[in-house]
Amino acid sequence: MPSSRAHMARALAATILSLAALAAAEAWEVHPLISYPMLESLPEAAAAGEVRAEALEDFVLAAEDELAALLAAEEAWARKNVPEYPPLPEAMAFRATGDGTDARLRLLRSLRMTPIAKIPLYVQKKPGEEVREGRRLEPVDLTYLKDIAWMEGLPYESILAGENVSALAVCATASDEPDLGLDIGLYEDNGSAWGKDYGMGAQPFGNPNLEYGSQAPIHMGLYQEAAVLYKFGPFLRKTLPEWRIRQCKALAELAFRTGHDYWGWRFAGWGLHYLADLCQPYHARILPGVSTARALWINALSMLGNGKPYAKAVQLVSNRHMALERYGRELLEKAYREGGADAPLFAALGRNEAVPAWEDSFPRTRISEAASKAAAKTDRLVAKSFPKRLVSDPKVELASAPELYDLMGAVASEKGAKSAEALEAAMAGLLDPCSAYGKSYLLSILAEGRAGL
Repeated sequence: MPSSRAHMARALAATILSLAALAAAEAWEVHPLISYPMLESLPEAAAAGEVRAEALEDFVLAAEDELAALLAAEEAWARKNVPEYPPLPEAMAFRATGDGTDARLRLLRSLRMTPIAKIPLYVQKKPGEEVREGRRLEPVDLTYLKDIAWMEGLPYESILAGENVSALAVCATASDEPDLGLDIGLYEDNGSAWGKDYGMGAQPFGNPNLEYGSQAPIHMGLYQEAAVLYKFGPFLRKTLPEWRIRQCKALAELAFRTGHDYWGWRFAGWGLHYLADLCQPYHARILPGVSTARALWINALSMLGNGKPYAKAVQLVSNRHMALERYGRELLEKAYREGGADAPLFAALGRNEAVPAWEDSFPRTRISEAASKAAAKTDRLVAKSFPKRLVSDPKVELASAPELYDLMGAVASEKGAKSAEALEAAMAGLLDPCSAYGKSYLLSILAEGRAGL
């Protein structure tokens, strides 16, 4: 390759990496808002009744022989079926020891999850539901993370080991847990003690200096980018949500098979989180709404010393992602407050038609593909439907804008009812596959986990 072409290739790779470094690590705010109506509309979940709450270490001790065999089989599956999968170091493999003092740690390390994750016994109530007296938990009781403003005021309730609790509530609650710190600091350059042991290599993309940044490669599915972007940015292929989705599914099935239904529902909820993240267009593409040709042009201008188009593109995508995410939360909270079972988002989450039989290839071949195909259209709609200043002015940082906490009001007052209706319809369209594949996933877990019982 001539030196000029080599220079261009390196410059393009650097630009792609810098774009990916700013990729958002969160897709939806407050996953239980999505999970509750989805699960309530699935007869098998709605009729599940109550399960006995159990500490994680108690489950591990009771099932550790089965866990050792299962996790060895799952490691073999991942090495064979997940491209770019970083093999688990032998020292991290789960081993049955009978030692209760490190049971939780042994499991989390073998899963390559954050070993300091709190994982308490609790449920998140639906908006408007009361927390029992003396049972309220604060965000700091649930996570070691510091950037938790989005959790303030949510109705968290503690439960006790041995207490009966709604299986549906356990699953819905657990669908938020991966955002409470399960996937932080996993890479060797994240500055964590465990990242140096996990064999994950350097963080391929996402900003390792941001508190949530290191979870980006686990929560994003960049499976549908243009071939030229993969050519110059092969690190984009190092996305791993399909691994987590399969891993959580296997754990849930084992828990059900061994009579630990509480953890069957909780592990299933963990898996639903990663699945739902893939339904978010801003988690399926680096720059939704920016064509490959445009991305290459931005790169060319950057090489010539004009970095403004690049900075503008990144800021606009960041603001639009945040706007869509926050607006969806407001819509769902409104539906809960008003008890609107026929609200468009509840209707999308409640449909049971065309739920396919689950296949492990779905995260890559169907779920992220649907989000990727919707990305450009979604980005255009966001640009059109929100106040221009918030989503089309690169000088504005939406995270600091006062309108962030009342986007429905801002849209209604400045853009009108048609824009509000268009946004709600678009959100329903994005949640429809989330519901179909989420139900497919859960039905498969229940069928496999209860086979032979």
